[in-house]
Amino acid sequence: MPLKVVPDGFCDHGIYAFESNVVVFELLVKHFQMLRARAGHHCHAAAFSRCFFHAEWSFRMRKLLGIALVMLASSQASAGLIYAAYTGSQNGVTVRDSETFEQLHNFNLAFAVDRITAGNDSLYLSSGNHIYRYSTSGQRLNSFDFGTPVNYGDISFAGPDFYTAYTFGRFNGVTVRDSVTLQQSNFFSLDFVVDGIGAGKAGEMYLSSANQLFRYSDSGTQLAQMTFPSPSIEYGGISYSASSDRIYVAYDGIPGGITVRDAGDLEQISFFQLDFVVNDLVAGLFSDLYLTSGNSIYRYGDNGVELGSFTFPDSRIVYQGIAFMAPTSIPVPEPGTLGLLLAALGALALVGRRRAHGGFGA
Repeated sequence: MPLKVVPDGFCDHGIYAFESNVVVFELLVKHFQMLRARAGHHCHAAAFSRCFFHAEWSFRMRKLLGIALVMLASSQASAGLIYAAYTGSQNGVTVRDSETFEQLHNFNLAFAVDRITAGNDSLYLSSGNHIYRYSTSGQRLNSFDFGTPVNYGDISFAGPDFYTAYTFGRFNGVTVRDSVTLQQSNFFSLDFVVDGIGAGKAGEMYLSSANQLFRYSDSGTQLAQMTFPSPSIEYGGISYSASSDRIYVAYDGIPGGITVRDAGDLEQISFFQLDFVVNDLVAGLFSDLYLTSGNSIYRYGDNGVELGSFTFPDSRIVYQGIAFMAPTSIPVPEPGTLGLLLAALGALALVGRRRAHGGFGA
């Protein structure tokens, strides 16, 4: 059941851990039933422990318990943060918890932000012919003004550098800049207007333009390209997911939605439709993504399941670019999940002890 989050984070923080635990136990039950049917055993309740700890089953169940431990542990990873630029009745950046959408803080700006990206404990903003670098707390660190009518568009952090798409009259391209000094280290021209840009693996980027997607190196070499058959489809925001080695791309059409594609050859893996227009998107930590649309922010799994949403009460606020910053630490698990982890460890220890003493015979 999707978690609907209201302003200021009035929600149950434990719901995600609960849902993750349910998934783990459903997985164990399904595998147990499969093994039971495959082995042809029909255990009565009194004989359950003997069947469960059958030699072959013991090996398989230890594997499953190990998987459960990994899943439970990974579910406790810190949520991370999302940074969403807003325009409309006011301009600024909101910093929110990536699971609950609770606002941690925000800062107003004297200019409208086109796009935003995060990395190296900094935020990078594009606005007209300006590029800004801010601290995550809202302090301006430095900025760059091209000085001519260049328009900077989408922007994406890439380790020591960041990539920014630009238009200059009839000239289009991508500039590669140092993430600290903002100095340009390289640029290359393109014969198309870039709608979205997303940093990929080291030295690579993904570009969207109308009904086309591209994969480029940061030196300007085209590595892959695909064109959707219908020109009515227009691709927008694009983001690379390192955890799944996939790219997520928003598209506008009848209807619009998200396409999930292989990061190498750009072949479509899956897609899902949406009933709203996506302004921008960014990949999360574990096969999830965050979307902005009007005065709302959404979180989806890349399977199309809505995981959460937030709507600002003032409809004059429009969320534009959105950025995600991964957690830097893993907190102590919640008591309920910690109990499950200890129970799984205890089961593993019991299996090893009984096998060592010849218990639970074949």
